[in-house]
Amino acid sequence: MQNESPLHRDDPSGETASTGRTLSIGEVGLLLGLPAPTIRSWERRHGLSTTARDERGHRRYTDNDVAVLRRMRDQRSTGMAVGAAAAVAQAPSSLELCGQMLAGTHHLDGDEISAVLDVSLRAHGLAATLEEVLLPAMREVGVQWSRGHCDVANEHLATAAVLAWLARRAPDAPPPLPGRPIVLSGGPQDQHTIGLEAFAVLLRHHRFDCRNLGAQTPAASLRFAVERSSAAGVVVASQLARNRPAAVAALKAVSDTEAVLFYAGAAFRSARSRQSLPGHHLRGSLSHAADLISSHLGRA
Repeated sequence: MQNESPLHRDDPSGETASTGRTLSIGEVGLLLGLPAPTIRSWERRHGLSTTARDERGHRRYTDNDVAVLRRMRDQRSTGMAVGAAAAVAQAPSSLELCGQMLAGTHHLDGDEISAVLDVSLRAHGLAATLEEVLLPAMREVGVQWSRGHCDVANEHLATAAVLAWLARRAPDAPPPLPGRPIVLSGGPQDQHTIGLEAFAVLLRHHRFDCRNLGAQTPAASLRFAVERSSAAGVVVASQLARNRPAAVAALKAVSDTEAVLFYAGAAFRSARSRQSLPGHHLRGSLSHAADLISSHLGRA
């Protein structure tokens, strides 16, 4: 659950035309595996591209034009209707939305931040919004604050706006499947829980019943919650190395219960930090972590 998704992402498909030069429609068709008539139809009927033309009137495609067409192709391959696919394809990329979210942070405008996340949710879905927009942008806010490039007021406002947006996602989740709940908890000394809140939202959309105890949960209180709720699973998250011993103590406090234990966060990044710990390490994206929990709890 470290969710190391960077702000700058390489295109794993190898299809990016990154030379800076423009491409002809034939070159784009070869690059993306699309017939030229299909590209022309998407442009004519759905306004998919505003391509420039050369002096002879031939279409020329920029890197951004190619990226829009690639997204359109990928959405159509899932069976999405052409109109809906065109809307998604022309939405801002995750990287652009990160930039817009940072702009809202610097403007001290929580409504602007919320609107950016709404656009991302409609265009890219919940998991991608959390993993590729919300969390990377909030990490960048923390970096900028540490370097003196923004005030703590910016960080506090962004945090409040993000937490409010996450809270509004709860009614959208489907009802949980029958079964015992999952208890989520920040380590006893961990104050920042946006990652944990985001993970709880995603788990609810995976139809888990979640009980999120939040920041700085004492080990004894974690054990009380696990026993009282007959939890099937426990997630303890810790972000700083100095807070790891207290988080480990919290894990050990519930290690003799019936719950399956999981731990996550940057405090557990190194192999050495995970030696002899009870439970399972959640690493990678939030979606990967949710899949791992599903597997261990018999949901796979």
